[in-house]
Amino acid sequence: MLGGRAKHANAFDYNVTTGKRPPDTDGWGLIGAVRYAKDDLEININGDYDDLKNSGPLYHTVRFRDSFQYSSLFTPRAPLPTRPLLDLGPRELVTDTLSSNYASNIDGYENRTVHGLTANISYDFAAFTLKSTSSWRGFELDALSNVGSVGLPLFNVLTDIEQDQYSQEITLVSESGKRFEWILGALYYHEVFTYVQDSIDFRGRLTNNVGGDNAGITPTVTNVNARQPTDTFAVYGQVGYRLTDALKVTVGLRYARDKRASNKIQTSTINFGKPTQFNPVIFPGTTVTNPITTNESATWDDLLPEAVIQYEINDDVSIYAKANKSYRPGGYSPQRTATAPTRFEKESSWTYEAGLRTKAFDGRATFNLTGFYTQWKDQQVQVIAQTEFAVANNDAHMAGLELESRFEVTPEFQAGLALAWLPKADYSSGLLQVRDVVTGIGRNIPAKGNRMPYASKWSGSVFGQYKKEFGDGWELMLRADVSNMSSQFRIAGNPEIVSPSFTSLDSRVALTKGAYSIAFWGHNLLNERYYGSTTSLPFADSTPISDPRTYGLTIGVRY
Repeated sequence: MLGGRAKHANAFDYNVTTGKRPPDTDGWGLIGAVRYAKDDLEININGDYDDLKNSGPLYHTVRFRDSFQYSSLFTPRAPLPTRPLLDLGPRELVTDTLSSNYASNIDGYENRTVHGLTANISYDFAAFTLKSTSSWRGFELDALSNVGSVGLPLFNVLTDIEQDQYSQEITLVSESGKRFEWILGALYYHEVFTYVQDSIDFRGRLTNNVGGDNAGITPTVTNVNARQPTDTFAVYGQVGYRLTDALKVTVGLRYARDKRASNKIQTSTINFGKPTQFNPVIFPGTTVTNPITTNESATWDDLLPEAVIQYEINDDVSIYAKANKSYRPGGYSPQRTATAPTRFEKESSWTYEAGLRTKAFDGRATFNLTGFYTQWKDQQVQVIAQTEFAVANNDAHMAGLELESRFEVTPEFQAGLALAWLPKADYSSGLLQVRDVVTGIGRNIPAKGNRMPYASKWSGSVFGQYKKEFGDGWELMLRADVSNMSSQFRIAGNPEIVSPSFTSLDSRVALTKGAYSIAFWGHNLLNERYYGSTTSLPFADSTPISDPRTYGLTIGVRY
């Protein structure tokens, strides 16, 4: 199988600083698959390649940390005192976030390439099946951005990232459907992450320029070149035993070991032109070069048990309970440019889960209910530490309930819903750090009791879909999706910022005949303004804004 895809999207934002729209998004890709099967042997090889130009989100400023000023995008959790630490004159700093306007002193870009190849080989022996999965994946990113998108030349960043991954997994799986079943496996994973960033920091220049007497002074230029290799090795096993026809118990154990290293060289050049409150020891005309070289490595490991018990009440109703431990290795933050340690520690969590699974009307209706509780130890949280990005380790816990249901009203019409309730998603220990980068002055917020970011108390979605065959091999499909998410805190290091709730409506009308298809679709038909992943930047908090009401046409050919 061989396929291709192409994408073109017009930019809808407007840069109020340069008076231009950002470049349009263009992309193309290829996918391919080869399958071979004979007797007990099966081989599947899949590959893909995607190239996207100007695909990155445009960030709109939420708040300036230097003055604690908020735009109308978010509302503060509690009133905060105004502390103007950086006087930039009468220029308006806050972007018009209720429209598609944004402010950036440059027209940035974000180009990315993703490519990969996966080979799956399976051989069925008499008593078990041998499976091998080999995978290689590459990622390249080239981006230019005005950090904070504030319309002032505060912090421009040029970033190049390369990421190469290779993994090999071997699994032995027993014959299914037996009273006793087992799985044995081993995994090796290797990754090399290369991060090169050139940043130009104009904040010292702007501060010196208050009064207009130093218009030509040189900003701070910082180059960070980091290389981070990772090697992961894991072995695991699982056994399941059916005690009765209705009762099954499964236990498993996994050992994981991760080794990570960080090799980084940083060079900073500063020429302030005259002493400032931020750097009082630098005299006029002095250039300071401060090379920092770090070579660190560490190994983390953990033993991860799992246990599941399942009971089938009848053919249509079953219940289960599950407990398992998860783990994420520690690592190093390549973005850090301070001399403080960049290392963060591993996190681990225990999750306890119980659920009900039902079906009715000969399988045409399903109803699933799941309750869970997760407790983290040393959860990895991005914060602002000193004057840079960092990762802290805080304890946290989360409890929730999830409901999912689907119903086939007629052979042509289906409907479904999903609901999630998170009454608890809080930190239980540690600190959340908020710093004013320009001055280095900051504060530590006790993490205990603060809700975790991106943890809406309520979220849900419903859909309806109608399919009908007609004519000579034609199929018509009509579908609508509605989703809602309640308000949520966005940044762990700034728990004052809250994103409001929103509702999204999408629809799709498609005609298909054989290998050919044409689809008309609409996205965000209610034209609601909602927000993407919020970033805690050194001097401002920013977020991409959703696309407005968007219509499109997709034509497809399969061969």
